[in-house]
Amino acid sequence: MLTTDDLVKKIVNFKFDEVKRLLPSRDIRVIIGLSKAMQSSNYITENQSRLLLKILNNHRDQIQPLHEEISDVLQVPTWNKSFRRIEQKKLLKITKDVHGDSYLTIEVFYAGEIKEFLQQLMKQLSDIHPSTTPGTFRFPFTEKNIVLAVEVLSGKKFEIDADILDHYNVIKSWGRDEIESQFLITSMTNQNFQKMVSDEIGAIEPLDKNIINDRRLRYQYSSDFYEENPKNLTEIIANRTHEHCWVDSNEHTLDAVFDSMQALQRMPILLIFDSYDQAHCLKNLQILSEIFEKNGITEEIGIYFRLQNNDTGKKFNQLIAEKKYNYPLSATTKIAAIQNGKIPKFFLKNTWTPMSVISLGNILKYNKTGVFASNCDLIVSYTNTKPMEPVRPKWR
Repeated sequence: MLTTDDLVKKIVNFKFDEVKRLLPSRDIRVIIGLSKAMQSSNYITENQSRLLLKILNNHRDQIQPLHEEISDVLQVPTWNKSFRRIEQKKLLKITKDVHGDSYLTIEVFYAGEIKEFLQQLMKQLSDIHPSTTPGTFRFPFTEKNIVLAVEVLSGKKFEIDADILDHYNVIKSWGRDEIESQFLITSMTNQNFQKMVSDEIGAIEPLDKNIINDRRLRYQYSSDFYEENPKNLTEIIANRTHEHCWVDSNEHTLDAVFDSMQALQRMPILLIFDSYDQAHCLKNLQILSEIFEKNGITEEIGIYFRLQNNDTGKKFNQLIAEKKYNYPLSATTKIAAIQNGKIPKFFLKNTWTPMSVISLGNILKYNKTGVFASNCDLIVSYTNTKPMEPVRPKWR
């Protein structure tokens, strides 16, 4: 009796042009692919055999006039070889990239129930790296990822590298209070840390509590002064839980925002203007000009864009000329201003970096200015509507 292998070989080798006209191209590709696999040393899997039989059954009426044996073959299918068994691989191990950096890596036969629960796990793990290898997933070798991966995958009977389990046991042995206390600014005695902080903002002990809170994200320490319920704008900014901070322009003036920047010693400042609304740009520049003069900042200000020469644009450009807001970008620049989505090339070649970023009417996302600003630990979005969600995950 003709086997399924023989029938498929016959279909592919005889009158195949006629078969191709009768069947969908997608099914033709499957038949060709499985025909080649059936002739290889690896053979096909049981699932592939089911797919092949399904296609042949679906198109039995079209194929039968060309190959009448199809009815007998499909009635009791037989095969020339045993089906290839798929290794049910379920591993969590440590791998290294070309730079020698370690990563956690999942290797798994990616199908069925495994696929469903892994998709849920990927949403919880941070920074998943894509892989060109099917069923392989790589993510950073961090404490959070180690604990989450071990606890989830051990319940799914994954084989877990012994080194990962050692790290997991060490992490779980830590006491939260004990670890957190080590990162209090008053407990950190490392001389390099003390010098780095004091070089920027002075000796720690006499510092204002808002400045201590404000620098938590920059230097990654904890503070005894952290305020869960800040009472004023300076406290709101200083006690932010991640680098992006929203300030409601309906409640706080731009003058108040600038006062907070000075109170927190956050100069120099990068201002990011609207890219589309010229009237909004002019209004903000007029307000800022008054703020600068009130605070005695009349030099070392660079507005590094100009508007079109219509009525509004001319006023904007003229104000820059009158106030001499054309200071070249350098290490001494106090205020720099650009438009959202646009970065002058000289910014990328200059060593100047802002201590704070104020985005006027924009929520910075992943455009050029957003990427440039992301190196700063204080990014204020000064808008009248609250962002739906933070651009980056919270850290504290």
